[in-house]
Amino acid sequence: HLKRYDEALNAYQQATQLDPDYAWAWNEQGATLEAIGRLDEALKAYRRASSVAPTDGYYIYQQPDILIQMGQYQASMELLEQSLKLDGNNARTWAKQGQVLRRLGRLEEALRSYNRAIELDPQYAWAWNGRGLTYSVLGQHEEALNCFRKATATDEQDAWYWYNQGDELVILGRFEEALISLDHAIRLNPRHMESWAKRGQALRRLGRQAEALIAYDQALSLNPKYAWAWNGRGLALEALGRREEALASYERSLEEDSKVIWYYTNMIDVLLDMQRKTEALDVAERAIALLPKSPVAWARRGQVLRRLGDPETAIESYQKALELDDTYAWAWNGQGLAFAQLERWDEAI
Repeated sequence: HLKRYDEALNAYQQATQLDPDYAWAWNEQGATLEAIGRLDEALKAYRRASSVAPTDGYYIYQQPDILIQMGQYQASMELLEQSLKLDGNNARTWAKQGQVLRRLGRLEEALRSYNRAIELDPQYAWAWNGRGLTYSVLGQHEEALNCFRKATATDEQDAWYWYNQGDELVILGRFEEALISLDHAIRLNPRHMESWAKRGQALRRLGRQAEALIAYDQALSLNPKYAWAWNGRGLALEALGRREEALASYERSLEEDSKVIWYYTNMIDVLLDMQRKTEALDVAERAIALLPKSPVAWARRGQVLRRLGDPETAIESYQKALELDDTYAWAWNGQGLAFAQLERWDEAI
C-alpha cells in the first residue's frame, strides 16, 4: 500500500512542478499525504489547491477534516463558512459544519447545519448520523434513534451507523433490539471492536454474563488497550462472582485510562464487598490524586473512611465533595451517616 501511495505522490508532485497552478493535482497530493498520516504537509497541499482556485469551494472543503484531526475546530469553522459563501447548496459542507459545531458543544447550531444538509440531500446518511449524535448528546434519545435508523436505511454498509443505533437502544434500555443492530455492525465489520464491547454491555444488562464475557474478550483481542472493555469485562466477572478476576480487569482499565472515575468506583465496590477496606482507601486516594476536582472521588473516600471507623475524616471528604457539587445527594446522605456514627444527630438530619 505504501509503495502505491509513494508512486501516486511522486506523480502528483511532478504534475505540480510542471504546472504550479494545477489545483486538482495539489488537492490529490493533499489527499495522498493525509492517507499516510502526514497531516501538516497535506494541509499545505490543500491550501495551495484552494489558493490557485479561490472560487472553488471543493478545495476549501478538504482542509477542515485535517484541522479537526489536529483539534483546530475554530480554524475549521472559519474555512467552512468561507466554503459556504462560495457554495451555499453543498450538503457535505453543511454536514461538516454540523460536525465541527457538535465538537465545539454548540449543539442547537449543529442541528441547524445538519438539517440544512438533509434538506439539500435527504439520502445523505452521514448527515443523518451526525444529527443523531447531536440529539443523543442533547438527551433526545428517541429522536437520535430515528436519525440512526434513517442513516442505516440510506447506507446499510457502514458499521458505525449500526453501532450508533445499537448504542442508542442500550441507552433506551431496549437491549434485545440493540443486539440485532450490533450483530449487523459485526457482520459488516468483524473487527469492529466498539460493537463487540457494546454487545458485551447489552448482554450484561440482560443478565447473560457468560456471553457478555465472550464479547468483551473479543473486543480486547482486537485492542488490548481498550479501557472501557476491560471495565465492562470486570462488571461481567463481578456479576458471575469471580471477584479476583473482576479486580484484575478493573485494574487493567485504570492502567489504560486513569482519568475515568467509574473505573475506580467499580474497584472500590468490589474491595468493600470483600472487606478489603484499606485497599479500597488506596484506590480512593489514587482517584483523588488524579481527579482532585471529582466530587465522586471525594465522596467515595468518605464512604471508605466511614467503613473504616473514621467518621471525622470521612465528614471532611464528604464536605469536599459537596463543595464541588452541592446537589450531590449521595454525598449528603453519606455525610449524614458519618454524623450519625458520631451521634451528632442534629447535623445528621
